[in-house]
Amino acid sequence: MTTNPSTKQYDDITPQPAPPRRTLPAAVKGETLYELDADPFDLVQLMIDAAADFAALHAAVDLDIFERLSKEKLTSEELALACEADAGSMCRLMRWLQGRDFVALDSDYYELTELGKVLTASAERSQRHGVLVAGSSYWQTATANLAETIRRGHPTWSTGLSPYDHLTRNRAIGSEFDLSMDARSANVGRDLAAISDFANVRTIADLGGGLGGVLRRILSEHPHLRGHPRRPRGRPRPRPHPPRWPRDGRPHPARPRRSVRRRPRRGAGVCVVICAPQLQR
Repeated sequence: MTTNPSTKQYDDITPQPAPPRRTLPAAVKGETLYELDADPFDLVQLMIDAAADFAALHAAVDLDIFERLSKEKLTSEELALACEADAGSMCRLMRWLQGRDFVALDSDYYELTELGKVLTASAERSQRHGVLVAGSSYWQTATANLAETIRRGHPTWSTGLSPYDHLTRNRAIGSEFDLSMDARSANVGRDLAAISDFANVRTIADLGGGLGGVLRRILSEHPHLRGHPRRPRGRPRPRPHPPRWPRDGRPHPARPRRSVRRRPRRGAGVCVVICAPQLQR
């Protein structure tokens, strides 16, 4: 227990139990980097290279390379012309994508592999949207300022807006975020529908459920349920003006909201509440 002299409040730094986390899909289960028989220097180098690898992947998605190749095979020169990019730089990017198995080379023409198809907008569970969000300037700046966040004990947003306010104000990236979370929640809804007993349940509410991906999949498997999404977009409504921040960068404490609990009607059954943000950890 430590004292913060600026606020005269006590900060509890006692280690807390970690929240439940979803297990990795079967396709990616196996040895972690730390379990591999490799030199520690090489393991750290893999982490360093990962930043540049993701930057290259984000560039390919942002240039719509995967979208163009989903329609037809193209050469590197044709891709450069279609994307209005430098031919030499496009050639190097395509060689990187080929080396990572995102594309395959047929004579001089590139085509998508199964790995590359998951980055198209038409994929059943597309990662295109997640790449665009994680590679956006807002998220990249927040990542770069992590050390300062740890020093201060709280983040300082580059735009003065918290993540959800930023997503609300910037509709383009907000839409990509919603689609990304909907794709991520596909397996969550399927798993919940399979392992949970909804026989005595009549109503199910999804708090912070974005586009309702989890709820939609549960209702498809259990049509007798009545679903209630918290809000279609899963985010607060936009404020008319940007929030005002104190000089120390800390947000104003939120005012507690009054809530009225209504008694359930007889025979209404059990109500189950899903907290979507916890399922995405």
